[in-house]
Amino acid sequence: MHWRGFGRGVLPVLLTLLLLVVVCPGVQSAPPPAQPVNITAFFDGLVGEWIGSYAQSNGKTQAPTKYFHAVVKATGLTTYESVFEYYRINEDTRKTELVGSSRMATTIAPDGTATNVITGNGDVLINKQENPESHQFSETLRMTSVGILQGLGTGSIDVNGSSGKVTNYASTWSMHAGSFRITQQIKVRFRVLFFSQVYNINTDFTGSRGSDIMGLINASEGHANHADGTTGH
Repeated sequence: MHWRGFGRGVLPVLLTLLLLVVVCPGVQSAPPPAQPVNITAFFDGLVGEWIGSYAQSNGKTQAPTKYFHAVVKATGLTTYESVFEYYRINEDTRKTELVGSSRMATTIAPDGTATNVITGNGDVLINKQENPESHQFSETLRMTSVGILQGLGTGSIDVNGSSGKVTNYASTWSMHAGSFRITQQIKVRFRVLFFSQVYNINTDFTGSRGSDIMGLINASEGHANHADGTTGH
């Protein structure tokens, strides 16, 4: 074998490769695709007790801050049950009152989506006044690449004997460092005889792990509350 001839043939190839690396420094391998976050792991992370506050507005008026206590349980490998209880401060008596509650059944499908069926009652801000209401929603949640759940759904809200149809329902769910946030944007249409009225209802829940709802309310309101009218949390 002629080693000298071999070296003369290899050297130009090596020089060409070196020039490609030096002249084209921006040519790099593509980053690996982001790994999808497991939606089951998200709901497993929600299991437990939570306390927090929520704010509701209709785009023009902001309702007084209210509070919630939530318990999330796993009822199966892919099913969960959540119970939210809602509280407010009576502006006249300054006592804590139980406003209502919601029960949510969650089922995770094989395709990685989750369905929430939510039923309950509480207060809703219509025009500039809060009214007792009962609600039923159904939404499908999908996980984004950054670990946030986004939901779209339908449902109904009954207020003072009038049934309103939800024409648009969207939600987001996120968790970070022991806290969570849920936002709801609802558009509901009430029809009376030949007339209809559309309302936008926006609700923002923020919470952290805990069970002492009265302690949270006392600290947030800055005064001593009485437990009258509560369920004893």
